[in-house]
Amino acid sequence: MKLGQIRKELHKSKTVNFHEREIRGVADDSRAVSDGYLFIAVSGETQDGHPYAVDAVSNGAAAVVCERKLVLHETIPQIIVQDAREAAALIAAKFNGYPSERLKVTGVTGTNGKTTTSYMLKSIIEAAGKSSGLLGTIQHIVANRHIRAKNTTPSVLDVNKLMAEMCREGQEYAVMEVSSHALMQKRVHGIHFDAAVFTNLTDNEHLDYHKTFAAYRDAKCKLFEPLPETSFAVLNLEDPSSGYIAQRTRAKVVTYGVSREADVRSIVISSSMAGTRFELYTPGGTAEIGASFFGRYNVSNATAAAAAAMCLGFGIDGIKAGLEQYAGTQGRLEVVDCGQDFSVLVDYAHSADALANVLTTLREVVPARIILVFGCGGDRDKGKRPKMGAIAKKYSDYFVITADNSRSEHTEDILAQIEAGIGDCNHYLVEPDRTAAIRLAINAARPGDVVLIAGKGHETYQISGNTTIPYDDREQARTALRNLRKLPSEVTVA
Repeated sequence: MKLGQIRKELHKSKTVNFHEREIRGVADDSRAVSDGYLFIAVSGETQDGHPYAVDAVSNGAAAVVCERKLVLHETIPQIIVQDAREAAALIAAKFNGYPSERLKVTGVTGTNGKTTTSYMLKSIIEAAGKSSGLLGTIQHIVANRHIRAKNTTPSVLDVNKLMAEMCREGQEYAVMEVSSHALMQKRVHGIHFDAAVFTNLTDNEHLDYHKTFAAYRDAKCKLFEPLPETSFAVLNLEDPSSGYIAQRTRAKVVTYGVSREADVRSIVISSSMAGTRFELYTPGGTAEIGASFFGRYNVSNATAAAAAAMCLGFGIDGIKAGLEQYAGTQGRLEVVDCGQDFSVLVDYAHSADALANVLTTLREVVPARIILVFGCGGDRDKGKRPKMGAIAKKYSDYFVITADNSRSEHTEDILAQIEAGIGDCNHYLVEPDRTAAIRLAINAARPGDVVLIAGKGHETYQISGNTTIPYDDREQARTALRNLRKLPSEVTVA
């Protein structure tokens, strides 16, 4: 693409040393630049891209988009813009042929449930014989290609690039998780959403970044505010923030929940570890769903996916088939089975609300004991740590608190803050070594018990200080289970 074509997209821009160049690619990381690329110097949260423009030129950049005039060789055109993030979004869309306008795109946002809801919606779409790509926390899926995700929502350059690949592969739909960080950093700026789903909002998550609940809620609104009148805002009627969001969007509002006032609603018939039966009511018909997942919060996720699918034009039969075919999501109540006579589940629950949801769900269906392993991440909301300690005490029969991506903080300090919410309690242990903590919990289990390993879910790493090491709760659990009969009992639980 010619540089002049790109320049036309950037209104109110100024140029320095402008002359026509052929642009072969676009990057906002100087290390990703090669011959003929356009480098976009973005002022990030922790780093400023402008000083790296020299490196980008050394790597072959043909031109630079920046927010201020740079000292570069006169052969390098500079396009100066007010907001490089917005410019990146406009450039990415143009360079990739406006892929979001060629797909039916659904964005899913909320504190909890984004991943599960996204996978459920993808299952519904594919049960109806259509093809859907997915961009999410665990991975990005384009046709048969699975790409490990670095962020819940990729950069705006990657979003457009991946969507363009979906178009080339003949996919008609795209489902993507949209985080509050991504919305603040304009990673989905300019993306055309046919539907946007709001799952829920808790008051104790991401406040290290947003500072206040009001700012966090306003960040979520950024997904709904640009929606045109032809798109749909799918809102959780059970969450008080939905009313606030509804006032901030021009889109058609469709509500879901358990209330009779919801446009799409579900009523649980029965639930056990084997699965859940629930009645799904939609304006297009009613169906009894027999699903392999369990838990009321997962029924809420399924109802959200059903409401979004209805907005996209899918009928009740396809919705039923998709939810019944949904086979689960990595790290979301994922079963680890080595033939033991108790259950081991790995889940991503790493907030107070998510942990309470999982534990109360298990309490409804588990007749025996619940043994919990969990921790809290460093450099994240400290206020949730004592709350999670109190939740563990209330809903589990025995628990071990341990390390979970301590980052720059001392693990012992994090564990002490968790303990501050526990109070008088004699059914827990503190074990900073996560591998030892998992082994303790599994070795304490008796027939019929459930061991829940919470916090990391699908993650395959552990972060301590500046060091990241390979680590997978599922593999650690399998190792502990294989060695179970070789080890003496390490703990007795009353």
